[in-house]
Amino acid sequence: MKLNNEFEKIWNGLRHHIEWAQGFSIIFLFSSNNNVINKIRQRIDYLFTTKLAKTDYLKPELPENAINEIMARIKANTEIMVHMKAPLWFELNHPGEKWENIRDNILARLNEHREVLRNKFCRPLILILPEMYNQKARIIAPDLWSIRNFSFVLDMQETEIQLEKIQMPDTKEYEEIKSSTDIEYYNSIINEWFRLKNLGSEGKNIINAGFDAFKAALKLGKYNDAENIAKNILILSRKNIGHNPDEIVLRDLSVSLEKAGDIAKIQGRFEDALKAYEEGMEIFRKIVKQTGETPESLRDLSVSLNKAGDIAKIQGRFEDALKA
Repeated sequence: MKLNNEFEKIWNGLRHHIEWAQGFSIIFLFSSNNNVINKIRQRIDYLFTTKLAKTDYLKPELPENAINEIMARIKANTEIMVHMKAPLWFELNHPGEKWENIRDNILARLNEHREVLRNKFCRPLILILPEMYNQKARIIAPDLWSIRNFSFVLDMQETEIQLEKIQMPDTKEYEEIKSSTDIEYYNSIINEWFRLKNLGSEGKNIINAGFDAFKAALKLGKYNDAENIAKNILILSRKNIGHNPDEIVLRDLSVSLEKAGDIAKIQGRFEDALKAYEEGMEIFRKIVKQTGETPESLRDLSVSLNKAGDIAKIQGRFEDALKA
């Protein structure tokens, strides 16, 4: 599989609008290709894997219930969903004349409630509509169209796009966060990291604090903080190599590279992720040579190989994935 350049360009634009959404935003996606739609949905799922609130999906089964379902879902906003900017994905590209009439009515209703959406919904709304509906949407919902954040038409053939087999991170540890006490605790770990960093601390302790803060940032879905932390612990780990390149210091550097790769992968920066994983992999190989084939060193190397292989699969380089 070779990813279509048009799709990647559109995905990067969509991802940017979802990750940086401030309050209400509306996105129109026009496509009748379910493979394309599922591919985008899969990637959005991945973006929200580590967040408290997942993407909110709605695909009505019966046309007569569709209007009530979408309005009820919009009203059922929760504090967590707003805080985490969890998108509402509303799939309305069903074929058939009956669905076309319902689609028209829903867009008209949403257009009437645009101010309520802007002031109270406070998170992204993604509308999935048929490929040929883009001109009609502008006429039926001119006010919503005028304030849209992003819109695109995807008319690729089925053979051009395939679903990616992405290995999703284990989310069991993230599901433990339920209360405001949990959120406060993980924020305190992040704040402690920044306190130590601002004090100019160096050495093993601040790197360990950085590892904990990175994990906490992912648990809370704070990807910008996670990226910042990953960059800084990587700088500190590289600096330590110059002082004492022993096994422990080398492992800190390789783990720091993995963190940099993990956040790049979550953000869809697959080339950056692969570069970080490959550098970390080489360091793990060096550790194996220094310490011998211990269970710990072999496990670290195996994890690194798998992560590099996952990126190769995402990029459609299956031969490289097998080699990894």
